[in-house]
Amino acid sequence: MRGLEKVGAPNDLFQYNKKEQDLELALNDHGARLLDLETSRWIQVDPLASKMTRFSPYVSMFDNPLRFIDPDGKKPQYFVGKDGQKVDIQLVGGKIVLGNNATAQLVELVESVNTTGSETAINDVMEAGLNSSRIHVNIETEEHDQPGQLGYLKVGLHQVHDKDGKILTWNSMDDVFEGMPAYVEGEEGVYKEATITVFKGNIQSGGRGHNNGFFNRTDVEEMAKVFRHENNHNTDKEAIKDMKGRLEGKHYRPVDTHKNVHPQDDKVNAEMDFERIKQYLDRKDKEY
Repeated sequence: MRGLEKVGAPNDLFQYNKKEQDLELALNDHGARLLDLETSRWIQVDPLASKMTRFSPYVSMFDNPLRFIDPDGKKPQYFVGKDGQKVDIQLVGGKIVLGNNATAQLVELVESVNTTGSETAINDVMEAGLNSSRIHVNIETEEHDQPGQLGYLKVGLHQVHDKDGKILTWNSMDDVFEGMPAYVEGEEGVYKEATITVFKGNIQSGGRGHNNGFFNRTDVEEMAKVFRHENNHNTDKEAIKDMKGRLEGKHYRPVDTHKNVHPQDDKVNAEMDFERIKQYLDRKDKEY
């Protein structure tokens, strides 16, 4: 802050919250906004302020930074509840806490994520819950073992919607959607609406993936991993923008939709293994 800096201090442009200072404007660059440290104010309105007229155009995170995040300066984001409205989602004591309107399926899947002890899984689901997309969550309890059946031999599925709300089919031969997804206006790489399905019946019948990591996974742990994985597809802006370019004919190269998702899977597996070892050692300590 001008007037309060030490004489002879290192010329470090990365200051409060490790954000870079713009020397020309004497403002700190937070990416979505510029902050005036002398007045502790943002100096411009958010680009989607006209969509949320109930709030001041200078308000960030609906004035509730403990409940919402707003990384791109456009709007806070949500899961769809049983009333069709946004589900409040918070991180309390390292666990995800949902609002009262959360569907039973969402509650079950979030509780499964909370049991993993994986910080990556919890953070990824939080990011999805705070994404601009409307995310519908579904659990299929029956086994889907017939060819042609939705989710045949799958443990999870991420489906996007078009501008009319229709769920688009994924063409696995060409690795593209059969149709054009709808995107959030004013944002790059964000689907407007998506449905995530976890095939619980397939997982319980021995669906693939139970032995990923050092330990075998319980059905609950596998559901948590699948839910995190499918949500990650909805927040991978690089792959979403790449897919949009292909659908619009800007390029024809295949899009690796798992390039950024699989490394996260590996991190979750490692963290779950660590948590299992920690629990084992804690039990042994109590025995002695």
